[in-house]
Amino acid sequence: ALLQKGRVDEAISHYQQALQISPNYIKARYNFGMALFQKGRVDEAIAQYQMVLQIKPDSAETHNNLGYVLLQKGKVDEAMVHFQKALQIKPDYAKAHSNLGNALLQKDRADEAISHYQLALQIKPDSPDVLNNLAWLLATCPDAHLRDGIQAVQYAGRACELTHYGAAPIVGTLAAACAEAGRYEDAIAAAQKACELAAAAGEQDLLEKNQKLLALYRAHQPYHE
Repeated sequence: ALLQKGRVDEAISHYQQALQISPNYIKARYNFGMALFQKGRVDEAIAQYQMVLQIKPDSAETHNNLGYVLLQKGKVDEAMVHFQKALQIKPDYAKAHSNLGNALLQKDRADEAISHYQLALQIKPDSPDVLNNLAWLLATCPDAHLRDGIQAVQYAGRACELTHYGAAPIVGTLAAACAEAGRYEDAIAAAQKACELAAAAGEQDLLEKNQKLLALYRAHQPYHE
């Protein structure tokens, strides 16, 4: 309850007390790992998840969370092993498919990443993050054979609907998708909206990125990574 309220230090204190009483209390140790990660204590979070897996090696959620933390540390290969184990245990685990897609992208395996994003959306169709990631990849992938501007517009448009056109990165993805589809006026309008949202949120780096992309679209050029 304290963790849900954002009172992470107090939550940690109670998890520690619970684990002193019952060291094999899986849920407490799992939540303790989550709390430690929120505090930026990544190595300690990894240790807690590893201890959970010693007690319960078939916990798909723990494999997924451990993979996610390892990915933040740049340990992509190790992370992928845990995402794959999570999916062996629970094949319809949308979050693990999405996370594996993110990891595959870091390994320049874009075609496989697309497959896992699509699988995630088959299970959970209205996930803005997955819709956005897939749309961005289909719009901006360096491999022309994998790009699909029309599909990218559909995915990005749905992500924008779900977030009420209020998230600068997602509106920026819609702009990139429209540009890839050759719809430059729509791309310009979306990029301008993304700039407005980034400026209102005080996100200077994101504003500058969208301003550069806007200049591309005005020159009738798509953006490819």
